[in-house]
Amino acid sequence: MAPYRDADGNLDYTYAELDLKRQGHNVGAYYTLAAQEGVWTTINGVASPLLYTETATAPDMVMKSYNDGQLNERRSLGFNIAWEPTDRLSLELDVHRSSAYDIAEQSIGSSSMVAMSAS
Repeated sequence: MAPYRDADGNLDYTYAELDLKRQGHNVGAYYTLAAQEGVWTTINGVASPLLYTETATAPDMVMKSYNDGQLNERRSLGFNIAWEPTDRLSLELDVHRSSAYDIAEQSIGSSSMVAMSAS
């Protein structure tokens, strides 16, 4: 009987990465919806103002611009072995190591935003 009889093993490695970057601009109007005038354009189903004016005495409009970026990474390494040296003895070993982290894609952090309000 050979000592390596009925041995089975495998080695697994997994790597996953998500590199997220986005930029955007928002315009919002609150409370004075009846006292607005504007010229709008629509590109790919997204409406944006070309010209916007509030004629109320207390307009409430906010504009913001943002820039986000983050890199997420996952790594996993595993090793499994099962061995039956005799009919009455079986041994199994399962070793696993995983790591995950995220990194800001910008020198100032993962997100930045500037908002302005007109009143």
